[in-house]
Amino acid sequence: MLTHIAIAVNMENVQEMINVSGFGESCMTYIVTPENKRAYQYTFGKHFIETADIMETLSRCKFLRGGKVTDLQRAVRESATAGMEFDYTDGTQYFVSTAGLTGYSLLLFVPTEVLSSNVRSYLGITLIYFAVVAVVVIGLFGFAFSSAARERADRKIIEKQLETNRKLEEYNERLQEAKEGAEHASRAKSEFLSNMSHDIRTPMNAIIGFTVIANPNIDNREKLQDCLNKIAASSNHLLSLINDILDMSKIESGKIQLQEQECNLSVAMHNLVNMVQSQVSAKNLDFFVETSDVEHEDVIIDSLRLNQVLINIVGNSVKYTESGSVTLQIRELPSDDPEVGNFRISVKDTGIGMSSDYLPYVFDVFSRERNSTVSKIQGTGLGLAITKNIVELMGGTITVESELGKGSEFIIQLPVKLAQQNVDAPQVEQLLGKRALVVDDDFEICNSVSKMLTKIGMEPEWTISGKEAVLKAESAVEADRQYDVYIIDWQIPDLNGINVAKRIRKIHGSEALIYILTSYDYSEMEEEAREAGITGFVQKPLFFSSLRNLLLKSVGEARESEEEIGVYSFEGIHLLMAEDVELNAEIAVEILGESGVQVDVQMPVMNGYEATKEIRALKDPALADIPIIAMTANAFEEDKAEALGAGMNAHIAKPVEVSVLMETLARFL
Repeated sequence: MLTHIAIAVNMENVQEMINVSGFGESCMTYIVTPENKRAYQYTFGKHFIETADIMETLSRCKFLRGGKVTDLQRAVRESATAGMEFDYTDGTQYFVSTAGLTGYSLLLFVPTEVLSSNVRSYLGITLIYFAVVAVVVIGLFGFAFSSAARERADRKIIEKQLETNRKLEEYNERLQEAKEGAEHASRAKSEFLSNMSHDIRTPMNAIIGFTVIANPNIDNREKLQDCLNKIAASSNHLLSLINDILDMSKIESGKIQLQEQECNLSVAMHNLVNMVQSQVSAKNLDFFVETSDVEHEDVIIDSLRLNQVLINIVGNSVKYTESGSVTLQIRELPSDDPEVGNFRISVKDTGIGMSSDYLPYVFDVFSRERNSTVSKIQGTGLGLAITKNIVELMGGTITVESELGKGSEFIIQLPVKLAQQNVDAPQVEQLLGKRALVVDDDFEICNSVSKMLTKIGMEPEWTISGKEAVLKAESAVEADRQYDVYIIDWQIPDLNGINVAKRIRKIHGSEALIYILTSYDYSEMEEEAREAGITGFVQKPLFFSSLRNLLLKSVGEARESEEEIGVYSFEGIHLLMAEDVELNAEIAVEILGESGVQVDVQMPVMNGYEATKEIRALKDPALADIPIIAMTANAFEEDKAEALGAGMNAHIAKPVEVSVLMETLARFL
């Protein structure tokens, strides 16, 4: 009975046919069955894959550029052609290609590192040759080989066709990307015009409407005041829309310039908090402001543009958050350059968030995920585009993480020049060795404030529990090691700060200094706090200079850093105004007249710059040196520079803010 049939093949002939000599000893070839079993191998030195199951070994490798071992298995099973790259278990990167045979497949392995750009091109030819050689091997299993001449001709035809197809695919992809980009830009601009029509008409309608309502209610002071307040709010909103459009126009034309000057981060952050506090309070949101590891408070930066960036981001967070919180954090990171500080500013909210589909477009011009008519939230879709451009102009980066329905976090990384006065502040002699207790449910704040107290010369401890703070105070009194200073956060989950302070005051008596740390306007709780024995309030964000100055005041050595702002009075001052718009002149006369200024108004014959130059050229010094202030709708930095260059003393942009006008006059009168 016949039980086996043996077929003998001259393997030296097979080796000559499947050897790809262009790669020398780097190339390894395997013949495998559809079940991934090794039927034959041709390698130099030790075997590349020792196991009989080729795919079992490859499944432990990491395939690159989207390749998968399952795709390779399918190609072997279907006797198809495939090619991909992978990292072998020893860390070497290989390129593998397959060619189908009748009942078998050929696998070619080449280390990626030997593939130069020319070799990669050669590999395409080799793969075609490899496929043709496969026909030779098939002949050993029952097929005939093609002629060498036909093989070369076919190879050239296929090579040209593949190259043509590749170029066509790349060209089509570029066309599709350009088409999608143009369509997106067109849609964005159309939506912008629609939104702007709505957003501009909304405040305009309010201004006109409340003006109409105010006219018949002149004698009703309460009603009139309400109308005027709403007209003022609508006017400010309209102005912000116009400013956004003008800023974006300047950015796109490349005319925006930074005006870098010395700035104190503590002052800048507190001004920001004061500006957004009313918006936060109006929506009953929690507003947390935190600092961490800020060693350099005095920096050189365009403070107006920095303020614009932060107001845009914080304002957006407040605008799109109906409940929950908004958290602003500023952290100083290590820097390799002693003259440059590396700052990370983040704004995180619990608002409506953004979809993953919209995130790639969040910083695009005119981009808004929801139009204002639907969401009832006004805006131009320019704020974040302006913000990104300003941050990049400053040399920084801005990124965003967001999830629909859960909130967003914007993160700014900003390198900032350090001012020369950033030196270590001396310790407070009267507080050296004094004990302090920091109470806050946030570990980072406890750690940050403790570091500041240590720099001052004190011995700080901290706790994240209000109840534990009371126990620590009791233990300290019993051991006759009382704390001299307490800094207690207002919002502690287990026991609020005022109650903690009240209990500590009963334990400790009147000698200890007890401060409440808060991010909020504390005017509403000030009376209750004083009754509880609070020494004072510390407003977040807490910087080292603020804390040091507060404690210096407590020992009677602080210099007042803030001047009280009084009512401006310019009695006896005579002022000449040149204004070609009668309505503007009437407004200025009324405002200045209330401060005692006698105003003469003349319509200009020449422009302000020419008039200033002629005045400065007068021979009488008393006349030539008279203060001249530009008050103009030309509000860009280059306009300000032109005014100062013409000899003017100051520049005020229209629409005029009364406080700015008064402060400017006070400087020169």
